[in-house]
Amino acid sequence: MNKILLLLLFTVPALAQNGFRMEKGKMIWEHTFATIQDINTLVTNVKGMSTDGAEGNVFKGKGAEVKSTVETESIRLKSDANFTFTITVVPGGYVVKVSNYVFLEKYGPLQMRIVQNPIEKYYVEYSKIRQTPKSQNDLHVLDGFLTGVFSGQAATADAVSSASISPTTMTAK
Repeated sequence: MNKILLLLLFTVPALAQNGFRMEKGKMIWEHTFATIQDINTLVTNVKGMSTDGAEGNVFKGKGAEVKSTVETESIRLKSDANFTFTITVVPGGYVVKVSNYVFLEKYGPLQMRIVQNPIEKYYVEYSKIRQTPKSQNDLHVLDGFLTGVFSGQAATADAVSSASISPTTMTAK
């Protein structure tokens, strides 16, 4: 009975995770999409994103000043972001891996000073992803945003709430 209880205690938090994980001290977002799309069209439909080319079934690229229009209390989630990504085409879909996610936070009276702050600064503590409610809520919003960006779904931020967050409630400009 104790073994079952311990198993539940350790597996339930793992099931509740979003697409973020730690890899070599860096925070990585990874998601598998079960639909087939033209990767070049998918990437070029989002302002600020581009591919550096493809090697076989692997596309590498970057997002520069990709903006989220999500209405949230978190100022950093309203900020533009830079990141790198890899898209691997697999049978029946594709896998996206985002790394080097950096918030471009604006400071000053006219918000003219832009400071690049890596995602790890806010959501990683002692080489582990923070489990605080605020951190987890922010990461769920970011997970939904990235899912929307890489699924090619156009969406609005009107329906986003802290209680229910879905990938179809995000917009990338």
